[in-house]
Amino acid sequence: MHHRHKFWQNVLEGVKIVLVFAGIFIITFLTINFPAYWSKARYLLAKHPANIITTNSMLDNMARDDNHLFIPKLALVAPISWNIVENEIDKPLEKGLAHYAGTALPGQIGNVFVFGHSSNYWWNKGLYKEIFANLDQVQVGDKIYISYQNKVYTYVINNKKVIYPNDISVLAQTPTKTLTLMTCVPVGTSLKRLVVTANQVEN
Repeated sequence: MHHRHKFWQNVLEGVKIVLVFAGIFIITFLTINFPAYWSKARYLLAKHPANIITTNSMLDNMARDDNHLFIPKLALVAPISWNIVENEIDKPLEKGLAHYAGTALPGQIGNVFVFGHSSNYWWNKGLYKEIFANLDQVQVGDKIYISYQNKVYTYVINNKKVIYPNDISVLAQTPTKTLTLMTCVPVGTSLKRLVVTANQVEN
């Protein structure tokens, strides 16, 4: 009986240690990624988040101020840096979103590939560390707008999926005018990628 009692004492002590370290990890994780999770909480608690920005007024502004992406569903507006190569993405992502060099540009046949952060360390530079934190909330049929060279292009979402980081098929060019948005998921990790695709429609 004594040995059995000692065994269970050791098990309980082990469980306590695991719970303590798990708690420390969770608190640290949430602290580091607080801006992204706060952004998600604000979105989910808002009754009409898209009403923060009026679509018509935003499109008028975008026509005068090039190189922006606008998703009314998320009340999301962010500048885009164009033709960014993979080993130079850090600086552009501090300023907004980045377009992957070698993929199509708005208005062209092919795949316009744009990526952005869903989260980053709160002490890192930049105002767009969690710009795509709520990208998972979009649905098929939602619209995305991009301004480029004094014109606003309209895209309608047709698919949303999660892939592994080594899946580069999402970079493939397409026979139609397509937009692809990508970010890391789950928020605060780089385990997988959320990919949203949309077809360009005539304005």
